[in-house]
Amino acid sequence: MSRIARGLGDSLIYHVLNRENGRHEVFHKEQDYKVLIDLMREAKNKGPLKIFSYCVIANHFHIILQLTQERY
Repeated sequence: MSRIARGLGDSLIYHVLNRENGRHEVFHKEQDYKVLIDLMREAKNKGPLKIFSYCVIANHFHIILQLTQERY
């Protein structure tokens, strides 16, 4: 069963993470890391998003971010 979607607020800071099941690697080559970073850059340029930090590891990633205004 999936969980209920959380609300978004412009004053809140979010810790976003994604982890592979069974500790399997998601990122195998340098290019794999670059693609994720490019996607984050694209998302930041498209909308009101402030990225404070991120950490990309072979089997998961963490992003600390904040919406800079409400999105509807």
